Amino acid sequence: LDKRSPFRYLVFSTSKNDYVNSRIMVLRSFSSKNWELIVHSDKRSEKLDEIKTNNKVSINFWDKKQNFQIRMFGEANEFDFQKEIVWNDLSAWSKRTYLTKSKPGSVSEKHTSGFDDKFLDSPPSQEDSKKGKKNFCQIKIEIRKLDVLILNREGYRRALFEVENKKLKKKWLIP
Repeated sequence: LDKRSPFRYLVFSTSKNDYVNSRIMVLRSFSSKNWELIVHSDKRSEKLDEIKTNNKVSINFWDKKQNFQIRMFGEANEFDFQKEIVWNDLSAWSKRTYLTKSKPGSVSEKHTSGFDDKFLDSPPSQEDSKKGKKNFCQIKIEIRKLDVLILNREGYRRALFEVENKKLKKKWLIP
């Protein structure tokens, strides 16, 4: 949850119709007890359709300073646990994300943020924000495997962790 952490942002990959789609997302919550991640999304986005078709996903984290990569594999589903509380905890600027007139990925005749002009320089009011709540959702990823790679001059190291009954089984792998 540290905004300066290299693991704050992740590459989230889904697939549909023989194509893999990857995008950068913000990690919102992590449970090492349950081996779950939570991210936020617009319900109208393609990633939700892709998850409904095939909920197997891949996540990639990279720490540039430590030369450390974590690839995670799991199953994703729309998740609305405590949606009201989570929504209320978002900043007005974050809520603005869910106020686009058209769904994410819609074609436009010109470059646009998709927001009403009044939201370009100032955040939406509490009343305006309410309109975006219907587009907001959480995605929970249940982690099944973690593939960890450390790049080092003395030699790379790689390990595989498999989650079984919320416990990790560990194996060393050749990098």
